[in-house]
Amino acid sequence: GLGSLLPEGNCTMLYVGANVDGFDGRVVRKRHRCFVHMLEPVPSFYALLARRFHREPGFALHNFGVGNRSTTMQLTGRTAGQGTSYQSAVAVSDPKDAQRRGSQLLRILALEETLRTLQLRRVDLLHLNCEGCEYELLSSLTARSALAQRFGVVQFGTHNYPGDGVRTIVPQYCAIRRALSRTHALQWGTPFVWERWTRRRECLAASDCGTSPSRRAGPGAHSSRTRSKAATH
Repeated sequence: GLGSLLPEGNCTMLYVGANVDGFDGRVVRKRHRCFVHMLEPVPSFYALLARRFHREPGFALHNFGVGNRSTTMQLTGRTAGQGTSYQSAVAVSDPKDAQRRGSQLLRILALEETLRTLQLRRVDLLHLNCEGCEYELLSSLTARSALAQRFGVVQFGTHNYPGDGVRTIVPQYCAIRRALSRTHALQWGTPFVWERWTRRRECLAASDCGTSPSRRAGPGAHSSRTRSKAATH
């Protein structure tokens, strides 16, 4: 299980796409006592999240998302059902003008800038439920093995939006899995649902690591995804 893969009493979780209730982070905090960094770039979602976790110990909330470069984006559609989806956001050249027009702006940081901003040398658990940003983030993570090895456990949901899913998303997804397999081993997963990968040198100590993909859900992952999706759909 997840507990055997995390340092006891001293783990750090980076939760990208906490949405409005941060449910997955609360589960991991309760079960594994991790310190949880929650990232949510949508201002209206972040406001609700901040209200829920006001002064609650063990959590740090951050109003930005993660992508392949640092930029500012604006939502072009409704937030309901999309969360931090890049399908509903576009880069903006003049953030101040967009803000004057009442647009919701998303602050996006590159992965390495995110680690510097949060002063994280390592991340024990990277948890992605960000409605599309996982492709950019995981492409950045796997581009350099030294960067990928700073992450112990990587678990993520993947999203196949019908607009360009077959032509663009599926090849991206396959390329990410091939690249990630250089530094991490698949512990369990169902494609385009949820999966968990563990850093290879840590797999040796876990009896259930590196087995064939399973459709079973792990703690704070598949079961909490249902809750997270329910919050946005």
